Amino acid sequence: MHESRLLRQLLDEAERRAGGSVSSIAGLRFEIGAMAAVSTEGLRHGATDAALERWGFSPTVDIEQGANPLDAAAQGVKLLSITLGEG
Repeated sequence: MHESRLLRQLLDEAERRAGGSVSSIAGLRFEIGAMAAVSTEGLRHGATDAALERWGFSPTVDIEQGANPLDAAAQGVKLLSITLGEG
């Protein structure tokens, strides 16, 4: 349940950043906090599947791993950026 809610929130944010034009989203770039209980492959797989189910296509997914355990977002996952393409 937690993972699906997290992915829904991240995709909501991507849609906001795309101005509602989801068909123009070509890529998603996330950061997993240094203390987050989320694996890189788990997030990649989950985001790809969630986007495919929600949008009918899956953009490229890039993931960075946070290194600072004292960062305020160290226990979470955040959407760093989206890449827009033709859509």
